[in-house]
Amino acid sequence: MHTYYHWIQGGVDFVSLDNASKDQFDDEQLAWIERTLTLDETNADVRSVVFGMHGALPDSIPAGHSMNESAQMERSGRRVYQDLLTFRSKTKKNVYVLASHD
Repeated sequence: MHTYYHWIQGGVDFVSLDNASKDQFDDEQLAWIERTLTLDETNADVRSVVFGMHGALPDSIPAGHSMNESAQMERSGRRVYQDLLTFRSKTKKNVYVLASHD
């Protein structure tokens, strides 16, 4: 059982991530995120992705209470940030990131 998941509805892949602890995103969740984005790249039914999480990605405006709290969080969060930028550039699909602290 995982605390991260996704569903596709109305052309949008809603992705719920777990980054509430200092070791998140761990390697398993990173691999899952990247597999999910790879599937979304080729899925013509997916026109947008919405990523939701607890803390904002590192280097966001609320950096004091974001994934800047530990080295693992910074490293993995920046990787996801780059993955999303690459996805957007390759597919031209919309990307939205929501965080409860942002």
